[in-house]
Amino acid sequence: MRYALSRPTKIAAFALAALLAVSLCSCQRHQAQAKIAVDKLMLVNPWNAFPQGTPAGLVNIADSIQCENLKLKNDAMLAQGEAVEALARMAEAMAKDQVGPLRLVSAYRSIEYQQGLYQNKVQRVIASGTPEDDAEDAAAREVARPGYSEHHTGYAFDFSGADGTLDSFYQSDAYRWVAEHGAQYGFIIRYPEEKSSITGIIYEPWHLRYVGPEAAQAMANQGLCLEEYLKKQS
Repeated sequence: MRYALSRPTKIAAFALAALLAVSLCSCQRHQAQAKIAVDKLMLVNPWNAFPQGTPAGLVNIADSIQCENLKLKNDAMLAQGEAVEALARMAEAMAKDQVGPLRLVSAYRSIEYQQGLYQNKVQRVIASGTPEDDAEDAAAREVARPGYSEHHTGYAFDFSGADGTLDSFYQSDAYRWVAEHGAQYGFIIRYPEEKSSITGIIYEPWHLRYVGPEAAQAMANQGLCLEEYLKKQS
């Protein structure tokens, strides 16, 4: 037997459903915005994923520092506050040596943003003639799979040369300065050419990682990449 609901009962039922929907959306937003404590030595690579969530400690770079020798691709970029302050100190030291500017093109990336970059790279790899079955692995050598990028931590930075391309950074005075002095400010060239079999990533001279001066100088002195350094520490 079916019973018809009175008008007041229907209104109450709709109100309850709307309240439950709002509560569910609020809960989902809270989960999506969950903050994750991220250490500057956190290892994120093809075999170690970044946890779901947003790293705590992110700041807007443009709002946080004023440094004429640091040029930003856009004013919306975020990164870890400690790393941003170190980046400004490094750029200012470069200016004193009449080197620069240091051109920052990428910092923190969400997993969703990385997904777009990765899928775009997969399609370009396929278009270049690589079989589809091999395209994802080939793409991951150059663009990390979503969830497996250091950029999720907020401690990774990509730089360009004067023409705006990543490749040209290697030819710049800024690169040569950073390669020699970056460790003093806590930065390492994260993916050295001779360590690609360990890092799982091709040589990327434009990609710097902030790990703090102590760890960076130890890695520079001993010729270690981050994976090797952390293994030795453990």
